[in-house]
Amino acid sequence: MTKKETYTGIGQEVKVVDLAKALGIPITDLVPHYKTNGDLRGIKRTFLEAQAMAYAQKKKWEITGNIWALLMFGVVLLPKNVDYVDSAAIHVFYSVKVFGKDPTPTILANIYYTLHTRCVKKKGMKLNYGSIIYRCGEYHNVPLIGTNGCINYNPMLALRQLGHSMNDKTSEEQIRKLILHDMGKEDPRELKKVIHAWSHVLRKDFGPKNVIAKEPYVRWVTERVKKNLLPFVVDPTYKSHTPDQGLLSVEERLRAALEASQREKEGLELQVHQLTNERSQLRLDLKDRDTEL
Repeated sequence: MTKKETYTGIGQEVKVVDLAKALGIPITDLVPHYKTNGDLRGIKRTFLEAQAMAYAQKKKWEITGNIWALLMFGVVLLPKNVDYVDSAAIHVFYSVKVFGKDPTPTILANIYYTLHTRCVKKKGMKLNYGSIIYRCGEYHNVPLIGTNGCINYNPMLALRQLGHSMNDKTSEEQIRKLILHDMGKEDPRELKKVIHAWSHVLRKDFGPKNVIAKEPYVRWVTERVKKNLLPFVVDPTYKSHTPDQGLLSVEERLRAALEASQREKEGLELQVHQLTNERSQLRLDLKDRDTEL
């Protein structure tokens, strides 16, 4: 995470004249293509791609790079519609290019927000950091601002993934949920609070890595998993190479069960891969046979 000022311009829009200047193209070329289509406002991807190719042929590399950068923000980093670069992505691009804002939390928010919404609809990596942001303003966790809405993540739950020890249960304040849909239109006051919170960021270095989960934390996790109806199931047929299961801690037994599940998953993935290759080869054989006939 850089020390640049974080992007917090959710809901704002760049004027066409300012965008044209940032890209380096005539405003008369851009105006007809920056428009609203239903509930989406932005620029068609095909227009931007054609412009990038045209300026590349003219060897105007700076303008070409600007347009490709805009496409990168709208299609790869902050996508909303496969055929458009929407106004929210345009504003992030403009803020980064002109004002040097840091888009990292925004991109993370969009990824997290997308995973959350898809998980809700369907019902059902290891990073290396020094100091991490663990609190923003009045929030006891980190409220992320994306181009679609806001969603928080809980750093205290991420410590284990980052290799730090978990000594005790996590407080309810540290894991309280925050979700603002549709760019915070339903709760503008909360959105303002979130934006303001990013001017009071607290970082902390949690010290050397020590992957240990002590009994109070393990007990809290187990109780919380049962409460949310996601019990861990230990496969009684699994034969571990570790010492007698009766002598292992709760954490070690859970880890053994997860490792068994992972091995089973990898085996199934290998079978799927082999079947896919066989099917592809069969299709090629049939195609060659049809050609011969």
